[in-house]
Amino acid sequence: MSVIANDNYKEYFGQTSKAVLFETFSEYDPDGNPREGLDSLLKDFDKDKDRFETRLDEEFTVRSFREFVEKFAPYLYPVEKSTAGDAQSKINVDYTVERPDGWDPDKMPQPLEENIFYKAVMRMYNERKQNGKPNRYFDQSEFEAMLGAEKQMENYKRIRVDLKIAQNKYQELEAIDAPNDQINEQVVNINHCMDDLKAGVSSGFHAILPLLLADSDKKYLELKKGIEQNESGDQSVPFIPERIQATFDENGNLKCEPIKVNTQEEEVLQIEQKDTEEQIEKMIREAYKDGAPEALQNNKYVENALVEIMTGGNQLISLQDEQKRQEKLEEMIRQREERQQTYRSMLENMMDALAPVVEKFLGVCAFFDNATVDGELESELIVTNCTVEKLIESDEMKKGLENFLGQNHRKKKIWFGILPAVAMGDEKRTSGKVEKRLKLGERMEKKEEKNTGLTSASQAKTLLDICQKAKVVTIFNYKATEETSFTGLTIERFRKMKDLIQFPNEGKYAVCAFPNFTICKKHEYILNEKFVDLFDEDKVKVGFPAMYVEAAYVAAGMIVGSQQPNVLKKKKIIIDPKNTCVRFNFEDSRVQKKYLSTMSVESSRPMDVNLQREINKERFGFFFNDRGISDSETGADIPRVFVENARTMYKKDEKYREVYRTLFSEFMDLCVKEQSGPCADTGRVNHFYEEDIEKWKTKCQEVGSKEIVNLLLNEYEDIILASDFSGYTITFREGQEKVEFETQEA
Repeated sequence: MSVIANDNYKEYFGQTSKAVLFETFSEYDPDGNPREGLDSLLKDFDKDKDRFETRLDEEFTVRSFREFVEKFAPYLYPVEKSTAGDAQSKINVDYTVERPDGWDPDKMPQPLEENIFYKAVMRMYNERKQNGKPNRYFDQSEFEAMLGAEKQMENYKRIRVDLKIAQNKYQELEAIDAPNDQINEQVVNINHCMDDLKAGVSSGFHAILPLLLADSDKKYLELKKGIEQNESGDQSVPFIPERIQATFDENGNLKCEPIKVNTQEEEVLQIEQKDTEEQIEKMIREAYKDGAPEALQNNKYVENALVEIMTGGNQLISLQDEQKRQEKLEEMIRQREERQQTYRSMLENMMDALAPVVEKFLGVCAFFDNATVDGELESELIVTNCTVEKLIESDEMKKGLENFLGQNHRKKKIWFGILPAVAMGDEKRTSGKVEKRLKLGERMEKKEEKNTGLTSASQAKTLLDICQKAKVVTIFNYKATEETSFTGLTIERFRKMKDLIQFPNEGKYAVCAFPNFTICKKHEYILNEKFVDLFDEDKVKVGFPAMYVEAAYVAAGMIVGSQQPNVLKKKKIIIDPKNTCVRFNFEDSRVQKKYLSTMSVESSRPMDVNLQREINKERFGFFFNDRGISDSETGADIPRVFVENARTMYKKDEKYREVYRTLFSEFMDLCVKEQSGPCADTGRVNHFYEEDIEKWKTKCQEVGSKEIVNLLLNEYEDIILASDFSGYTITFREGQEKVEFETQEA
């Protein structure tokens, strides 16, 4: 009788896909309190196992990207400061994911998911995933549009439409001396608008600025257009009116209309309307002071900006006076430059603060995309939410981590680790900010570069050594930059990646994934093409940082996915449902063209042949190839990145060893250990060899050349038991592997 009941290894193990992610995502909760990481939780591991397991599941374990976002998404805090420190000065807007000192506890920070930059990048990622086109074919206009002002205007547009409707009805009813209840209804509506306005301005100036800039653009362009038409002498063009007034259409968009004053009656009506407008303006100013953050309550610059976007700025100009027209245009240009610089700075500060965070979330999203069919893991992902430095800061902590990772009960075992963003030591933190144009004789200001958030190579080596002892296959990658991407990787850079972290006679549980994936390259966009001629080019540009997906996330996702039958079924890969998939070989010709990543090809040109030859000389790493691959049945090109090498960092006979060999060896070890513990029963070892392994051989002979990819033994392979029951020698097609373990007499 087989050691494993009914020969159902899948049921016996429960899972072979549980993973742990070594990365920090959110260090503070919405209330500004520090969030604990796994380093803190590990202190209870050996003291109170039940409490530890409960907290681990509730606070650190996720099974979908949706759940991950809910648990670990940080909040964004806009920090607004007057440039000169007085009530009349302009505002600078900075951003941080750490709750700043003095933050109003009644004011909610912005959730990451609601941020325009996060939305834009995630949309770009999803579009690239769906269309499968190389970077050069990718239209980034959607990215630019989403970061434009329009996406932040809806709330204020709605308020000012509602306010304008209520204001007009109030004026009409007042003019005919309507009943009190009708007039009161409109007063109530106006008050509701003011309440909404209070809530809106509590977010600060950054929420007002986009609409303010868009309105400024509209006014300037409309005025300039009218003047140019009038001065053209074209009789078909109506003569420009005396004045233009800014108002709003039914969607809240600003429009400019001529003011016609002809009769005495109309002039009286105009005076009455002005009285109402002045009262509305007073109410807006009161709403601002009641709702604005404390630091901005007395700032007249911001207060006037709010009045302007809610009223349209009332009458713009007397257009019949040429000197006044020119003065107004010059004033608008100065105002536009001032506002666009503030907006440009705000966007760049936001992106600079968020880019590292968004990249991490991109990576986790890519992990789940590659590891699941419907977004749900069969097992689970444990997120440490702390730095590697904290996990290895003391011998006690390292031992606790090893004990946690090394739990080898088959159904609780952690099989995989994910370690992204390992520093190579020469990375530069890139910003989206446009570099200043230097004048002759001017020198660039030197700034200290910091690799914040990265794990050093020495820290990575320490963690990987712990994972080796705990028998957790850990996939890592070097920090995503242009130099570690598909288009920037060189032979010199590859050699440094290969040699920076080494494992003499070890490395069976360490996997280096590369290259990293580019979602968008660093770009500069013009805020408004219509204003290019008015300003220095640098003043109308906003820089967007390059965004990447770290290779370890994709590699780990694919490895975890390879252990889940529903994923393999979707990819039309045939398996034996009673077997685990620890024998899944990414390099197998039967799966290489079917089991592709979700990532699109990076370039229409293949990788440099010399570089590819250098990589394959020793078959190093978990190597992604983006040259594209053809469908085995139709011959059609498949624009997806595929896995060419799936190797650990253990090298013997001039070649690195396949990942599946390590997984299968660990599987064999657990098979002969009925319960968790360091020793195997000699009787069980022998029985397992005589019963289970013999059945594997028989099964292999029965299926022959069928396409079952998770057979525990394939043709021309064998397993031999050591005479002293201390282990097995496995003969794979690719070479031999030994599984050794401590034994005790039955």
